[in-house]
Amino acid sequence: MSLFVVSSASLSGYLFYKKITQEFASAFSTSSRDLLSKDLFTSAFVVVDNFDAEPLLVKELSLYVFDKSTLKTIIYEIPVDTVIDAPGRFSEEPLCNILALGTLDNGDVVEGGQIMAQSIFKLFAFPVDRYILVESEAENAVKSLYNGRLSFSSNTDFLLLKEMISTDHSLRELFDIYKFTSSLPQDRIFSTQIGETYLNNPSLLDEELMDLTFDLVLSKEKKSIAVLNGTDQPGVASFGTRVIRNFGGRVVATGNTKENYENSILIVDDATSESTRIISEIFGVKNIILYSDIKGFSESEVSRSDITIILGLDFAGSL
Repeated sequence: MSLFVVSSASLSGYLFYKKITQEFASAFSTSSRDLLSKDLFTSAFVVVDNFDAEPLLVKELSLYVFDKSTLKTIIYEIPVDTVIDAPGRFSEEPLCNILALGTLDNGDVVEGGQIMAQSIFKLFAFPVDRYILVESEAENAVKSLYNGRLSFSSNTDFLLLKEMISTDHSLRELFDIYKFTSSLPQDRIFSTQIGETYLNNPSLLDEELMDLTFDLVLSKEKKSIAVLNGTDQPGVASFGTRVIRNFGGRVVATGNTKENYENSILIVDDATSESTRIISEIFGVKNIILYSDIKGFSESEVSRSDITIILGLDFAGSL
């Protein structure tokens, strides 16, 4: 009997993947960044009325944290009236307006999705790997996929659904989410409201995130990390320090550089280490230099750590 159940589940999973591959191909993008091998990754879940609405306002917002190492999913539900200092050229705005701001220039919901992901990154000081924008009519169906309880009644369901989604997830990633969450009992899917207590005391959220990441690669490699603000904009190094610590890293120094840097730089003892790869990916730093190759560098913290990240104007401009 158990063999039949397992076989049926495997067949259902295969048929589900085949179906969404055929029907959804035009709805999703692909990415060079691989989520499938990660023990922990995140996805911003954004609900709007419909993509043709003007302005394009956010009705619901949450951050899903999929933790394969401890077999659980955490859903952080974020009030859309939360006011943040919006990324880039925008000023303080409630989160419900972020998509509308992101689509001002050309009406592109993709750009809006990217700015929303940056906004949550700024609020949580934690990487947001992907986003999915969903029209309200498709909200329940896509939530059931994220919670591993997806079912469809007809081909029409698939054809309609793909028009109501915009995401930077690949199909394989969405299927992987479905496989993972469908294997979890309901008591391994947790929901947390980000209320005033969290918003007024970010250290509470930081503690929760550090508990999630204490055994990730950045923690296991035990690299000493210095975070430097290479701009005149205050708070950049402090934010970078929160990000590193929340993702399991060990920060030994936080400070300011003696001069401004146009582009961020990562100075490392080992360019092939997983810590180097992860930090480069989180902060979008492409300029990686080995300690052995630098000469006459004026920043004293460089000599006291295994990895030094100098956050330049390119990164500060995205905050």
